[in-house]
Amino acid sequence: MPRRDSAIIVKPGQVRATLGTRHLYATFLARIGDIVGTPALLEFKFDIDRRWRFDAAWQQQVAVEFEGAVWTRGRHTRGGGFTADIEKYNRAVELGWRVLRYTPEMLERDFDRCVFQVVEVVLRHAR
Repeated sequence: MPRRDSAIIVKPGQVRATLGTRHLYATFLARIGDIVGTPALLEFKFDIDRRWRFDAAWQQQVAVEFEGAVWTRGRHTRGGGFTADIEKYNRAVELGWRVLRYTPEMLERDFDRCVFQVVEVVLRHAR
C-alpha cells in the first residue's frame, strides 16, 4: 500500500497515482509534444453527449489513455469498468479517433518505442 504522502489526489474523474507514475505520464506526453511540435490537450472531452474524456489528445484526433491499476483489480479491470471503457473506446472510433492505450509497465519497459508509436500516428494524421 502506498504511503499517504506519496500520492496525489486529483479532481474527480482522474486517476489517483503515485508521484512516480504521474511523472512518468507527464514526461511521456512532454516528449511527444516536443517531437510533434504541439502539446497534448489534457483531460480532453471528445463526445458532447457523454462526459467521456481522454487522458491526452491531439487535434489530429489521436488520443492516449493511461490504464492504471491493471494488477490490483482496479476500475479498468473489473467487469463494469472494463465494459464502460469498451463503450468509450468504441464511441471514440465511431467519431474518427485513434486511441493508443498504455500501462505504466509498458512505458517503463520500452519508453522510446511508446513515444514514437504515438508520434508516428500523430504525424501520419497531421492536416
